[in-house]
Amino acid sequence: MTSSRNFSSTKEILLLGGGHTHALVLKALKRNPIPGVRVVVISDSPYAAYSGMLPALVERQRSFSEAHIDIAALANCVDALFIEDSVIGLDADRSVVTLQKRGEVEGDVLSLNVGILSPVPIRIAQSGDVVSVKPVGPFLQWLATLEDSLRGTHKRIAVVGGG
Repeated sequence: MTSSRNFSSTKEILLLGGGHTHALVLKALKRNPIPGVRVVVISDSPYAAYSGMLPALVERQRSFSEAHIDIAALANCVDALFIEDSVIGLDADRSVVTLQKRGEVEGDVLSLNVGILSPVPIRIAQSGDVVSVKPVGPFLQWLATLEDSLRGTHKRIAVVGGG
């Protein structure tokens, strides 16, 4: 649990999630640091996928590092604390976020950047034959497993939707 709120004039900004918006906040803070502000970035992954690069990543035209933002390194560049953990609770009245491994973290300002989940109807999802592209991390894991299982075979894959 952070406690700077109780003992100093430092203000804590909690950035929950490591998406594009928080990456831009960190880049802005690198150019123009704010005195008296401590930033804590909390994300379940040190990398944020750049979804616009997903087709090139799937086609092996770009590498993982070219298609992802290294949020942990970006946080380090601005002396922000990066915590790799999952949020399991939020108490707005107490200004406290509860993390799965670390417990409670408090802050003065909270920004949520939790990403997107493309919904798949339950009856279709239960078949196990359909996967959502968002969030990108689980999709890439599914794709790697699929590629391993399809070696030497021919299967038809349909893509529904576009972006």
